[in-house]
Amino acid sequence: MITACAGSTTSAPAATQNVGATNSVPTATESVVATTAPDNTAQPAQSTGGKVQVQVTEGDNWIKSDTTTFKVGVPYVFTITNTGHRAHIFSISQPVPDKSASGIDVAKKGALVLVTDEQLPPGATVTIEYTFTKPAPAGTLEFACLIYMHYRMGQVLPIVVE
Repeated sequence: MITACAGSTTSAPAATQNVGATNSVPTATESVVATTAPDNTAQPAQSTGGKVQVQVTEGDNWIKSDTTTFKVGVPYVFTITNTGHRAHIFSISQPVPDKSASGIDVAKKGALVLVTDEQLPPGATVTIEYTFTKPAPAGTLEFACLIYMHYRMGQVLPIVVE
């Protein structure tokens, strides 16, 4: 027997994490919010209470963001929505020169931000706060889905931190 729920969603409160100069990898364990119809249109980054809102959308083998240039010391609130048919990972990490499974694992361990595939199933939205603590010139940081084949198929978006 197959049953389905229609017309209602259950959502947990969206939590944010403040991440400063620590080396810990923030995970958004309590910030997963179920959504019924993710908005696929990118909106310009907006500032609310000194925090800049950034909309990130992941689909199957792509990532889009309404901004890719960031500033040191500015708190950003990333709202990541998975519009794809598969679970995805969201990371802010260095590019992975060794695209093997072990190279991807190294990137996960060194990520500045890591939202796991368990937290970002199809249709999910995760909100996380992060403040960059040092500059990152072009080619040194990216948004990426660090699932082996997703990364190899190009699910990355270069970013710059000024």
